Amino acid sequence: MKLEQYYNMNYLLENIDLWLWDWDDTLIDTRTYYGQKMKPDQILQRTDQDLDQEVPGWRYFVNLITFLVMKSKKVGIVSFGTNQIIEAYMKRMFKSENHPFSDDNILTIQRDDNYKPIEKYLKKDKNDFINTLINKYQKEPSKTILFDDAIINVIQAIKYGILAIHLPSRESEYQVNQNQLWKNPNLLFNYKTLYKSEKFIKKQIRMKQNLIKSVEHFTNRELWKQKIKKKFKNEDKQRKILGFLIISILIITIISISLFNK
Repeated sequence: MKLEQYYNMNYLLENIDLWLWDWDDTLIDTRTYYGQKMKPDQILQRTDQDLDQEVPGWRYFVNLITFLVMKSKKVGIVSFGTNQIIEAYMKRMFKSENHPFSDDNILTIQRDDNYKPIEKYLKKDKNDFINTLINKYQKEPSKTILFDDAIINVIQAIKYGILAIHLPSRESEYQVNQNQLWKNPNLLFNYKTLYKSEKFIKKQIRMKQNLIKSVEHFTNRELWKQKIKKKFKNEDKQRKILGFLIISILIITIISISLFNK
């Protein structure tokens, strides 16, 4: 697989040793949970066409993981999802019991027999999971990357010194027709993700001491905010604009009163 045709894979390999993914709304479309049977033995019966809908980027993900493991990189899943479900999908996607994922590197919150989260094990972000794998594999936070749809997890990871990329799946939900069965596959991890994210990864690597300050560069929402801030950062310009608006309102008010008195 010629990954380099999409982005500079050599650069990523040199700078990232531990590759981590969230599961829900990063790899799998969570609408799957509401329309499909989710017991592990049922997941193992999925056809390739089923997977194309449920985990749209699964073929690329399998190829990428195989490539990374071949290059002696470490991989993992850190999720608030259900371990048994994720493991079943990994078995089905890799079409083998012998795949790179197991209880050792699929870290999830603990659940009861009905898959309900056990409250005392709930976590506010993914950093505990990430730190567990960093220690297990003896890697540096600065050489670890997380792909996640929840901006809070991305921000907390960056604060910890981890490279992190935000996938817009959840935040872009309003763009999805609620009558539509599946989300736009481009909102989930796919073969374009690293290509689109490469410049942000490089920027994070260059700004190791100021990573949290660059968070606003990593989401469309924050990019928009940054443009607005840049446009109005000059205080004199803000005062002039405010003065102009006040004068305009006064003029319109005076004209309106004059017309009314006539």
